[in-house]
Amino acid sequence: MQVNSPVSLARLFVLFTWWLLVAPSSPRQALWRRVEAVEGGEAVLPCRLARAAAGDRVYVVLWYKNNNIDPIYSYDNRPGRLVGPEQRHTLRSRLLEGRATFRPGQLPALHIRPVLRADQANYTCRVDFRIGSSSRRTHMTLLVVEPPEPPQLRVEGEDWPPANLLGPLQEGGAVDLTCTVVGGVPPPVVVWRRDEEVLQVTQGPTGDAGVTVSRLQLPHVTRRYHNSRLTCLTFNNNVTQPLEASVTLSMNLRPLLTRLVSPPASLRVGRRYEITCMAAGSRPHPNVTWTLSDGGASVYLSAETQHGVNMSSSRVSLRASRRHHGQRLSCTALNPLFPDHPLADSLLLNVTYPPVASLEFGRGASSTVREGEDVYFNCHVDSNPPVYNITWLRRGDPIEHSPEVGVLVGGHSLALRGVSRHEAGPYVCLASNAEGEGASPPLDLEVNYAPVCVEDGTATQVYTAGIGQPVNVSCQVKASPPQVKYSWVFNNSISSQRLPGEQVLSAAGRPERPSACAVVNKTYDSLAVACEPGFDGGLPQTFSARVYEAMTGRGQVNMSGPHPRFTLEGLTPGLDYLIRVSALNSLGHSPEVRLEAFTYKLAANTMKENKVEKKEQKTDLTSSGVTVAVVVVVVTAAVALMAALAGVVVGARWCLKGTRKPPAPCRNKGGYAPPAHLGRVKTRRR
Repeated sequence: MQVNSPVSLARLFVLFTWWLLVAPSSPRQALWRRVEAVEGGEAVLPCRLARAAAGDRVYVVLWYKNNNIDPIYSYDNRPGRLVGPEQRHTLRSRLLEGRATFRPGQLPALHIRPVLRADQANYTCRVDFRIGSSSRRTHMTLLVVEPPEPPQLRVEGEDWPPANLLGPLQEGGAVDLTCTVVGGVPPPVVVWRRDEEVLQVTQGPTGDAGVTVSRLQLPHVTRRYHNSRLTCLTFNNNVTQPLEASVTLSMNLRPLLTRLVSPPASLRVGRRYEITCMAAGSRPHPNVTWTLSDGGASVYLSAETQHGVNMSSSRVSLRASRRHHGQRLSCTALNPLFPDHPLADSLLLNVTYPPVASLEFGRGASSTVREGEDVYFNCHVDSNPPVYNITWLRRGDPIEHSPEVGVLVGGHSLALRGVSRHEAGPYVCLASNAEGEGASPPLDLEVNYAPVCVEDGTATQVYTAGIGQPVNVSCQVKASPPQVKYSWVFNNSISSQRLPGEQVLSAAGRPERPSACAVVNKTYDSLAVACEPGFDGGLPQTFSARVYEAMTGRGQVNMSGPHPRFTLEGLTPGLDYLIRVSALNSLGHSPEVRLEAFTYKLAANTMKENKVEKKEQKTDLTSSGVTVAVVVVVVTAAVALMAALAGVVVGARWCLKGTRKPPAPCRNKGGYAPPAHLGRVKTRRR
């Protein structure tokens, strides 16, 4: 038979091995086993005693070593021949004396303790039964194992310290570990393990005789090796536990994650925002920095950073401003041991703010134009979000789009066709967006025009003065530029006057007394008086009001002001008062206007007091009424007497002066006519 294929050769090899190890001397009753024992320990050589047939019984058990024909141990179980159980055991080898015992029972076996290297051999257990002519044999090989010494770890040829801690190692670096095992028969097996994971060793065990060396090389250590336990295990049997040596790796790690926590989508100008950045995975803790950049130089921001076990938290406080819009806010975590590996997260700032407007002239126009020329304005606006409306203002008043009068409003531009002097002044463009409004700084437009009178017409101005007093007569015109030449004409003797208008001189006097005076309001401690002003006598006038108690004539309040309206406060409740109102200018007082009034009495505090004092109040009212009546009669008589005396005096003065004519009627706007001898002077403005 020819065997050519590798498969056929493999099958023959398996069959041959099975025949050597398993095939019994009797085809049906032999077994083959392999038994391991550690030197100095206990070897257990099992033997099968199960009965072959019902009613059968084990008679004799014999143990043989190697190919010896004489048994080394026998067990006689035949009935009726021996008395005690110990007499059934016979040890026939002095090498096993005191160390070997056969234990029948559920797990029958020959126990050798302590086992020696010399006990390593092939053993056969022969069992004879009462029934049957054949014997049952169990073949086994006892392997006595010599355990190795505990392994020793070395790092790059140096013994590792007892702390069993390696590092800190750089992430991405290399690790080179050597595990050395001395002794062991058979030679031990060396296995590397990271925690519970078995590692593939690139270089197998090597070494001198009796020494086993295994080398573990990790060319690129990743962060998952941090705090990992690298273990070298060695064993050469299945009886004892493997021996091991371990080392824990400590590593320096780059930041694994940098993230802005819930950054705001937009920021409103003027508000302060707290923005947080989380950095994880760095060992040791990273340096966290914040920067603001617009594409050029970066500005570093101060921040507050806290470090946890594996996490760092940094917070920056930022008050949003318009210049921050469009800038990039970055948070960068950097482990100083890895300067080339920063990790950052950033946010492009979207700052919303009201419009910022600026105004300029367009099309080469200047701030000074001649009346009738065209003027153009341009409004430049910076805003976020964009503006939705632009309003144009002149002297604070809105400018409407009116093409019929030459006003053209077009959003960011304004055109004035044929500008007039009335359109001079400050111009402002007001822009609006969702954040608010923003006005440009005022831009002044100056319109040059020919001189015109201030009153812009032929209205007459009247100047009053006393005889012999100086008079300042002014001629006021409007013009741009303001440099103007003046010509004066007296009594209209020159008819070439170009400025319309008239200046009139008349004599001044004391003011007229106010009219229509009345008490318009009263309280328990105040009186309100209002009058109409009379002619001021041609000079600025003021008004005064004085209050006296009607009974005693004692003055209470004295007030003055530019208008004949007074609120007289601080009066005593329930009294009668006399009020004197007059006008005053630089030439003297006007005649007084006299008013009578009273303040209200204070109300009683409780109803009980009203009832108790009702009678007394009636008495007081009666006496008070009588007193007031007496006072009124006396005052009336005094006034009549004074009026009579005044009439006599006035009549006497007219009689002494003879036929003097009365004053001419008034011809000015105040109703006051100066004496005829002062005359009238007129000047006209052209």
